Amino acid sequence: MSSAINLGDAAAFTSPAWLPGDSGIEWLDGLGADHRRLLRARDVAMEAHGAATDAREQALAQRREALALAARTDREADVPDLATVERRAQAAIAAAEEKVRAASDALRGFVADTVAAIEERGVEWLGLLSSRRDVVAEKRAEAERLLAQAAAVEAGVWHLEEWVTRNAKLHERPSFRNVPEARFLTWTGAQELRPPVPPSPDGMPTLVDPPKLPEWDAEQKAGQRRVAERIAADAQAAADKRAYAAEHADQQRAIAEAEARADLAELRGPLPEAV
Repeated sequence: MSSAINLGDAAAFTSPAWLPGDSGIEWLDGLGADHRRLLRARDVAMEAHGAATDAREQALAQRREALALAARTDREADVPDLATVERRAQAAIAAAEEKVRAASDALRGFVADTVAAIEERGVEWLGLLSSRRDVVAEKRAEAERLLAQAAAVEAGVWHLEEWVTRNAKLHERPSFRNVPEARFLTWTGAQELRPPVPPSPDGMPTLVDPPKLPEWDAEQKAGQRRVAERIAADAQAAADKRAYAAEHADQQRAIAEAEARADLAELRGPLPEAV
């Protein structure tokens, strides 16, 4: 079954993170541990092969240095025979290559068998994970319900604290202590206030609705109201003046027209009698 699977250069041959190690599925986690062990064994065999190759190059280099020294001093070189060096080095390299092949074959066979098992049991595992998801959803819903209850209780405490501190003249804001309109807060008004958002435990900004601007102080509101009333009164007075001026102008115009007609009649004199 595993021989029919095309693995190519899958990450399973290089990455120890291919299989999970903490999935909660004992059989799968055990496969992950075996995979990491086989990967390490293959890597150790390859390191040993590299060391054997380096040892051959080092042995040949030492033999060449010994021959060069003998040539400079015109002495007999006490060095091992080249064939002996090569035979020993090649034997060590061949042994290392054999271990690499064995470790690689073991890893490849394990990966192929594991992939086949995953394909065979995938539907079963997905069903198991689906049931786990349902359990997690129930726990999340319960946690959200408890959190909502806690938030409601916390908001109620804050609303009552706000009402008490204002009416008892203990609020930190001077306007909420000294201005009657702001100090004597009704319970209904306190419940309509929005409690402050508690800081995030990790110091990061809390994802909430965009914050509203703080309410104006009572003094500012009263001042704005007085200014608005004065502006409205001034506007009304100006309108009354315009209306009076317009009405007075109409009266003067009517008088002037009447006088003009009277003068005109006087200048014309009485009409002649008919013959």
